[in-house]
Amino acid sequence: MAWQGGSSRLQLVLPWKVLKRLPQQALQSQGGCSTQAESLLRGICTSVVVGVPQELVPNSAASHAPALVGLGIGYRYGRSYSLSFAQITLELTVVVPTSAGPKELSVQFSQLSDCEPSSADASNAWSDLTAALPLRFNDAALRVRRRNLKKAKETLRSLR
Repeated sequence: MAWQGGSSRLQLVLPWKVLKRLPQQALQSQGGCSTQAESLLRGICTSVVVGVPQELVPNSAASHAPALVGLGIGYRYGRSYSLSFAQITLELTVVVPTSAGPKELSVQFSQLSDCEPSSADASNAWSDLTAALPLRFNDAALRVRRRNLKKAKETLRSLR
């Protein structure tokens, strides 16, 4: 499950439900990705906030939460894996704030945690990243994330 940023609240987004609406080729290789599908992938993958299981984050200190909060910053194509509706290679690139500093990693959509990050945890993650990487995570970046999400929603509507 993933969360999308809002002004003061977060809303649930199920990335695989969005991915299911895209052409199969866009989920398997960049060469099969149309401009519209690429725009949608970029919009969603640079806007979501997800739960990343702790075991996927190298050198992360153990915490009471089953998952760490990760902010989507993009996507890439990796090894093939199974998602509920297809074999895909698409991976979400996230940045996770840790006590050792921000960690960037690619995560398969099937590996995302089913545990929903709380609003407080998501807000704290943004604050931690703002402190660690102020040029990359600031108010302007938050506005861009919202704009990307809005464009992605518009693109999704056009696919109906």
